[in-house]
Amino acid sequence: MKSLILSIFLFIVGFAQADQLAWITEAQARKAAEFLRTQETLLLFCGCCDNHDAQIIQVVEIGFEATSGGEYFEVFVVGVDPLGNEVRIPLDLAYVYFKKRKKAVNVGKHLGFECDVCTKPKRFLNP
Repeated sequence: MKSLILSIFLFIVGFAQADQLAWITEAQARKAAEFLRTQETLLLFCGCCDNHDAQIIQVVEIGFEATSGGEYFEVFVVGVDPLGNEVRIPLDLAYVYFKKRKKAVNVGKHLGFECDVCTKPKRFLNP
């Protein structure tokens, strides 16, 4: 019985960690969008997710919008992936990085938002 409870707890914690800064307040979304609009390239990387492949996006546009319930907001990027495809991706700021020199800096941490980045990339990958 204890192992079942522990398994359920770990599942819930793991699921909750995957969406730490996906749905945020309007003030956080405005702050994030304003900052992200100054970036040309973003690195999307979640080291603790099932699919933890790094993805580099050339930024075309940054925006934010209310979620379906209207209580929270979501930041998104419209950009170009390494294959030249235009993409629109909702962002979890805990797993979005910008380039500072050759290092990957986490957006959520940089903006002062509480989050756990799990495993961060060692460097910013060149597209």
